[in-house]
Amino acid sequence: TRGPKYDESHLVVLSNLVIKYKDIIENKKSDQNIWKTKDVTWNKIQSEFNALTGIVRPAKSLKERYEKLKKDSKKVLASEKREIFSTGGGICKKIPRSEAIDKIISLLGISREGLNNPYDDDDIDNIGIVEENFEENEIQNTTTFTDNE
Repeated sequence: TRGPKYDESHLVVLSNLVIKYKDIIENKKSDQNIWKTKDVTWNKIQSEFNALTGIVRPAKSLKERYEKLKKDSKKVLASEKREIFSTGGGICKKIPRSEAIDKIISLLGISREGLNNPYDDDDIDNIGIVEENFEENEIQNTTTFTDNE
């Protein structure tokens, strides 16, 4: 059977607990020791969540809901970026965020921004473009050349 729906206060509690254990939960290593540590940590999160909310939820359910929160956070960021580009950099409509989404976004760090490619068109303002005036260069070169003769 399904458990009760997560309300916003439960999601805030979950996001606070994940932030508390973020160094373990978001560790990118993939070996047997880290997986055991993550399992123990999710069990701690389960105990603390159940104590704080009074609702009993298994660690697996909490982990799945956290993964969904991360996906939702990335969708919000993508929507905000899409809005900015749709207005050409002008004022765009504000995408509503919940407190839990804000907390997860702060946790995501660089993965929310994506990787910057200096050769991508989106980063055109940061590329130093050198403009040369060939006519001026030719005049200087001929002047220097004729002075040396």
